[in-house]
Amino acid sequence: MSVAEARYRIQNLKRRYLLLRALEIILYASAGFLLVFALTGLFTVSLIWKFSLSSVIVLIVIAQQAWHYKLFSLSHTVFIQYLNSHYLQLEESADLFMQAETALNLLQQLQLEKTLNNFNSLYPQIRLPNSLVRSFVIFVVGALFYFGLTAFVPKPILNRKIAGNSPLELIKGIEVIKDQAPKITIDNLNQFTRISFSDKLIVPVKSTLRDDYGLVGRIDYCNREQGKWGVCKV
Repeated sequence: MSVAEARYRIQNLKRRYLLLRALEIILYASAGFLLVFALTGLFTVSLIWKFSLSSVIVLIVIAQQAWHYKLFSLSHTVFIQYLNSHYLQLEESADLFMQAETALNLLQQLQLEKTLNNFNSLYPQIRLPNSLVRSFVIFVVGALFYFGLTAFVPKPILNRKIAGNSPLELIKGIEVIKDQAPKITIDNLNQFTRISFSDKLIVPVKSTLRDDYGLVGRIDYCNREQGKWGVCKV
């Protein structure tokens, strides 16, 4: 194995580690989202509040976990230190992979060759640290908690605590009745009414308006001008 291959494999290990940690954080954040979304549903039905609070928890979990694992500042040096401390076969010499070969003395070059051979045989056995199992269990618990609350708690707590004379209780007692067509009867208009051209074109009409809600009104008169009926006054 050459030094270039060793560096490439270390880069692949680093990418794999970041991917494992990212998946772990996504599971934690998803569990937090489901838990907060379900708990918020006990107090409000507003989707805006639910998504807002749940999204805040997601951002907090992502930021906290990324800071805890130092994912944004993970360098090759830190990663090589992890390999040196957890795999004794490397004899704490993996940092030689990052140095220029021309800058190494004879003893270091011999150690580099030995470390390359050890790393080549050790590479398939390297296990990167992660908490995927724990994060998956927490996600499953959060999902069960979410479905349990949404299935067995249909109404928010705040709505259930409303007093008996509240507007919501009054709405429950309203019965919708289909409106009937109003009935209009004309009281004083004969079949024929004679008027002359010198008279005002006003025909007094007495009528009664009734509907099924008990509205009763009297129409005093309607004006007829230029062959059309005008506004009726009640």
